[in-house]
Amino acid sequence: MIAIKDSSETLDFSVDFGPVLAPGEIITGYTASATGVTLNSISLSGNVETVWVSGGTRGLYANVVYQITTNQGRTLVETLRLQIGPIYAPT
Repeated sequence: MIAIKDSSETLDFSVDFGPVLAPGEIITGYTASATGVTLNSISLSGNVETVWVSGGTRGLYANVVYQITTNQGRTLVETLRLQIGPIYAPT
């Protein structure tokens, strides 16, 4: 996944792990980490893991790594790559 975020914004980004879970499989643990931005909070609602991030350096990229574990012993990971920069070109 790739998204664009301005360095002055604090935004939420979510991953829905539901489509990759087997019938009867449930999430038993979750975590996230970030490089290049500040990870403000992590939450889980159903099968959706959400992070709030802020900061970053314009012109660089940041990564947010989501990770869950399930009752079937699986560990699933999804990475979000953020391009940090101004959303609108200056006039």
